[in-house]
Amino acid sequence: MMVFSQIRGLFMKNKMMIVLSLVMLFGATHVSAAVHFGVAGATNYGLNGTVTDATTGASIKSNIGYGGGLLVDIGMGPSMSLEPGVIFLVARVDTTILGTTVTTNSNILRIPVDVRFGLGHVVSLGVGGYYDNYLTATGSSYGAEGSLRFMFGGGSSKMFFDTRFNYELKAGSSNSKELYALLGIMFGSK
Repeated sequence: MMVFSQIRGLFMKNKMMIVLSLVMLFGATHVSAAVHFGVAGATNYGLNGTVTDATTGASIKSNIGYGGGLLVDIGMGPSMSLEPGVIFLVARVDTTILGTTVTTNSNILRIPVDVRFGLGHVVSLGVGGYYDNYLTATGSSYGAEGSLRFMFGGGSSKMFFDTRFNYELKAGSSNSKELYALLGIMFGSK
């Protein structure tokens, strides 16, 4: 039974990479030369509400975090691209116990990989996953990600506003939900 559990865990961890590999394989015949590089600032907020710790009675809730990162948008056709990135986030949590509130910061290195579908020149949707490496604590996590992006401007550099929703899929996790936004500039050919 333990072997089955290990195989299932390996498949769950690599499911996103298998899906992305298949998308890249089928999109490889339509790869365009368009590669764009992006720089963005970020803000994040956990959507788990207020949680009360049963042992201490502490009230725990998310606070607005911040960060920034880099994205690479690799064209895979006229309206499809693969977009990996590296984003540094500071997640903030407020803990209140006996009337005293303390804010704790957690540093996270996030690696999102999305397949992006363009809906014209302004709007695009992204679907993919992410991997989080916790820098201030031991551990990591991963999950699914959905994205809605708006592009502004013309020429070889464009501003973008991207909202992303994450759902944690790691086994044994609390399946936390998070909303984060990116505001930045994408550089590259038209």
